[in-house]
Amino acid sequence: MDKSRQQFEEEIAKYLNVSIEFIGKERRGDRYYSYSMNFAFDVWQASRESLINSLELVGYINPVAQLCIKRKLNAAIKPSKEDNSIPLYRLD
Repeated sequence: MDKSRQQFEEEIAKYLNVSIEFIGKERRGDRYYSYSMNFAFDVWQASRESLINSLELVGYINPVAQLCIKRKLNAAIKPSKEDNSIPLYRLD
């Protein structure tokens, strides 16, 4: 399960005052048995995408740079996308 879905299920469980296990049982593949739950998840995804689309792209980092960042070391930010690189966005 991806992080966005996990966050959605945690929040919807709080909102509906049910257990996270109950929400998990309602899932069938990447959808839910309930039309309203599918709608809520679609809205959740759209809001996440709009947040990402409004962020300023700083550059790209590769897996080695990711490891350096996790270890609190300096890492190079590349201006263009390369194989296995991920986008890096300004959050301030």
